[in-house]
Amino acid sequence: QLIFDGRCIMLKLIRDGYVNNIEDERICILGPETPEYRNFLIEKLYEEIRELEESDFKDVMEYADVLEVLQSLSRLNGITEEEVIKAKVSKHALLGGFDDGIILSY
Repeated sequence: QLIFDGRCIMLKLIRDGYVNNIEDERICILGPETPEYRNFLIEKLYEEIRELEESDFKDVMEYADVLEVLQSLSRLNGITEEEVIKAKVSKHALLGGFDDGIILSY
């Protein structure tokens, strides 16, 4: 949120495909090489997780949004989708998943 000329301006990362549907003066393209881009991705991840929670974790489109942002973050850090899936499969084989509801007290 910024205050500019007495107006409150909200800034948020949007999907690339929306650029053709919004007036040019409302669009700023940072590009992945800027440090601000990473911050906007992190904010977007929190936003998408909140929306997933608001759907009571039942809206598949919200899961897709969370996954999309996570993939963008991993690519930004030089980690491929294949590397993430390989790590997930490996970790699951070694330690299992979270399906049994096992809770640790510490």
